[in-house]
Amino acid sequence: MSSVRELLSEGTKLLKEKGLNNPAKDSELLLCFALNLNKLDLYTNPDRIVTPDKKDLHSAYLKRRAAFEPISYITGHKEFMNSVFLVNRNVLIPRPETEHLVEQAVTLAKELNSPKILDLGTGSGCIAVCLKKSVREADITAVDISEAALMTARKNAKGNGVPRIRFLRSDLFDSLGSDEAFNIIVSNPPYVTNEEYESLLPETRLFEPENALRGGGDGLDFYRKILFEAPSRLLPEGHILFEVGYRQAGQVSDMIESSGKFGGIKVVRDLAYVERVVIARKI
Repeated sequence: MSSVRELLSEGTKLLKEKGLNNPAKDSELLLCFALNLNKLDLYTNPDRIVTPDKKDLHSAYLKRRAAFEPISYITGHKEFMNSVFLVNRNVLIPRPETEHLVEQAVTLAKELNSPKILDLGTGSGCIAVCLKKSVREADITAVDISEAALMTARKNAKGNGVPRIRFLRSDLFDSLGSDEAFNIIVSNPPYVTNEEYESLLPETRLFEPENALRGGGDGLDFYRKILFEAPSRLLPEGHILFEVGYRQAGQVSDMIESSGKFGGIKVVRDLAYVERVVIARKI
């Protein structure tokens, strides 16, 4: 029989030996998950004995983490903008940086009456769901090329109390009606360059969906595709908002400007002072 204290120590030692960056924190999170306890409850009685079945469950979780599987895939959920989202290997794990994209879209949407919004490459649905929760009157369409991702997104919409989002399988704009146009187009497209992909952390490279990460040789393939059709899909004075990768804001801004279809280009930095969001208005 083992105690909470002993399992925490053993888990930390194993994950440290495997080279994980935060072995103590990961061991703690996985034991909380295995025992269905929060952090405070875990440490209230560190000498409590863990039943064999719970110990085996914790060991199974540790084995998966030792193979670099992300914590969020093991637990099956991730918090994003004060909401909880189901995640699995069909969708990217929501990142804090993307909250800046949502915040900017919400600000624009709240200036409109019943805005029509398109989320390109919705993945887990975190962007569309958070937009709908913040702007209830918004008419939101969320598309993804992956039906498996859309299944997850639909569950997340329902689980977060916003089932009235239109989810559509589509390669960007392809499955939309020929005359459909929107006030706001928002996208966090794949933007990792081919070179960067090979050097990603194993948690990302080995487990998260490759087609949601790779953006081509320079990481900008999807921005080009989106910008080619976006002007015809935006209503007058409509806005497009992109999340961009490190050092890509200038390139994406130049692409937008050179199209001759947009003005009012704005770049927003994240909390790490990285240029993370590019916004432009149709002219």
